[in-house]
Amino acid sequence: MGGDPSGENKDRIPPTFTEGPIYPPPRNAQASSAQASSAQAGSAQAGSTQPGLPRAAAAPPVSLQPAPAPAQRHMQTAPAVAPVSPADAPRPVFVSDAAGGPDSLGRAAPLARLSELIAHRGAQGPLSIALTGGPGSGKSHALMDLVEGASLLSTAALAAPSGPFLPRIVALRLEAPDLGDAPDAAIAERLHARLSREYPHIAQRAAEEAAHAASDPRQTARALADNVDEARRRVAAERAARDEAVTRRARLTETVLYETPGSQIDGYARSHRGKIDPALRAFGFAGADPTADYKGLVQTLAESGGTGDRFLASLRALWAYQGQKKLVVFGVILFLFSWLLGAMAVDRSWLDPLQSGGDSLKGAAGWMTAHIGALKTAARFAELAGFACFALLLWRAWRFAQPLWRGAQLLDVDIAARKTDLDHQIAHHAQRVDALAREADALAQRAAEAEKRAGGGGASVVEPAFMHATPGHTGEARAYFAALDAACAGEGDGKSAGAAPARYVIAIDSLDRLPPQKGLALLQNVASALARPAFALVTAFDPRHFDSVEGAGVELARVIQTPLALGAMEAPGWSAFVEQLAGRAPSRREQRAPQATSRLELPLAEPETRLLTALASLAGPAPRNVNRLVNAYRLARHDAPDDLAALAFQLALVIGGTRTERDLVAKSLASSDPAAAFAAPEAGPRVAAALRAAATAQGGAVTTASAIRAAAVARMWTL
Repeated sequence: MGGDPSGENKDRIPPTFTEGPIYPPPRNAQASSAQASSAQAGSAQAGSTQPGLPRAAAAPPVSLQPAPAPAQRHMQTAPAVAPVSPADAPRPVFVSDAAGGPDSLGRAAPLARLSELIAHRGAQGPLSIALTGGPGSGKSHALMDLVEGASLLSTAALAAPSGPFLPRIVALRLEAPDLGDAPDAAIAERLHARLSREYPHIAQRAAEEAAHAASDPRQTARALADNVDEARRRVAAERAARDEAVTRRARLTETVLYETPGSQIDGYARSHRGKIDPALRAFGFAGADPTADYKGLVQTLAESGGTGDRFLASLRALWAYQGQKKLVVFGVILFLFSWLLGAMAVDRSWLDPLQSGGDSLKGAAGWMTAHIGALKTAARFAELAGFACFALLLWRAWRFAQPLWRGAQLLDVDIAARKTDLDHQIAHHAQRVDALAREADALAQRAAEAEKRAGGGGASVVEPAFMHATPGHTGEARAYFAALDAACAGEGDGKSAGAAPARYVIAIDSLDRLPPQKGLALLQNVASALARPAFALVTAFDPRHFDSVEGAGVELARVIQTPLALGAMEAPGWSAFVEQLAGRAPSRREQRAPQATSRLELPLAEPETRLLTALASLAGPAPRNVNRLVNAYRLARHDAPDDLAALAFQLALVIGGTRTERDLVAKSLASSDPAAAFAAPEAGPRVAAALRAAATAQGGAVTTASAIRAAAVARMWTL
């Protein structure tokens, strides 16, 4: 636990009180001077500290020489600090700001007291402790030190069942920013996860009790059944939306062509209608709506495949449409006629039968022989006519296919733009269907469990509602805390569930990392949820962080029972801290041996109770303030054993005094002679009466020096 590296206990037990004046009388100037001289002369001795403050051992001289080799260490004088054990090796070469290791800043004694408070059987819950301080004051380290100290005491208590400390303490350390908008549900969720591993029977029993306590089981079963039906309807609706998107994706081409007036293909078809209509009519497309015919041809071409497939499909324009076949036939006939005429002009053997015939045939043969060149000319014209037919064929095909190609390109652009959106919609709907299906299955399982509970079915593993963001998850979280508290008290079914934790410690750090209003609301919410005897709430924050919130001081005072101001402590020096950082002092907390007694068990003597009774009028009038006075005095008196009467007065003043009274007392302390009796007549009758009661209790007036020392300790234990 958080102990001083030197191993010396700095916490002093107040003197045993007897009848008569219980407080030591004020020291005269001569005694004070003698004590100061003695302290200066014996500065090398441990325990010479300023009265009223925790005592610390004097720091041993530090050698800057390198450590001797292991073989030579037996020849030298043992060092003042304990050697580092092998378990602690290797020594650190750089130390981070993370919290860890025992306390070495002189705060071990008050932190140990708070650890004992948390773990003590006689500490009535709920407990609410706050470690306060500015940035970098070591709040996180002190929080960890306090919680781990309580855990070590609890672990040691397992071997001493009759000791003063509780066994089986469950400590949960959390960061405030991680708790979200429902901190009570978040704490319950993490605590349930922890208990499910270490105390599964308690976790399950508490979850069942919370489920029963949060609402009527039959009503819960009916509500969950309705939720299952609603979830299944949502799944069906989402699946229908997904299927519709898939259908739209499948017929995206038709949608863009015929149902999207603003598409690029539609604009192109309408703006080039004067060129497209004649081309279509020339190929026999003379429908009532040439634009629809054009879009149909574009769709056929676009759906044919890639560029190569589209090119092959476009070749059909050479023969597959009206007029193209005639041109092909005419061209072939003309090429054949040209070939025939050319052959007749070259090979004149066909004239021989004519020349061997009659006179008329001979005359005709002679005329043909004289005009044989006309055959060559006719063959040339026939060839040109054939080329003209095929040229016209190609021109008509290009005139027909070019708008189709352009339309197919524009259609591709339109489809690509809309295809991405549809693919995203389909993926989104698919994810939603999967998520809703899982949610419906989970609700169905919970509904079945609720039906079993409502109808007396067999036992089942209950998943608490606070594990999900349901409307009643915060209420069931608080019911879960109540069930855990009942199990600790041995009430209800928790008594037969097996060994249960004796106390739950919830430590919340970094409250001041949240916005002031949100951080204060979180603290109030958690304190309200954990206001049960089995719970101890430990927080760490900077109180100045909440100064901008109106009434924050009153709310903090109402929520926090036991504050400890880390910044108000006076460190005994930096040597122990530097030794720890340098790796020359223990950096790990050691296991605790079972303790038979506790420093907190020292009872209040009758004179102390009389003084506290007299100071109740200053601390009050609220009963809660008087309760805070007594509790704070029990803890703080160990830090000011020589100034107990002044300490009680200062605690009462801080807890119940008005701002004017506190300011006037502080002004008087600053201007009074330290050796003189302290008085603050301007502060009013309540302060004067309290000072008289303190003087009566200790058998002499409270000196200014004693009041100053007591004020420093009182600031440690109050907000």
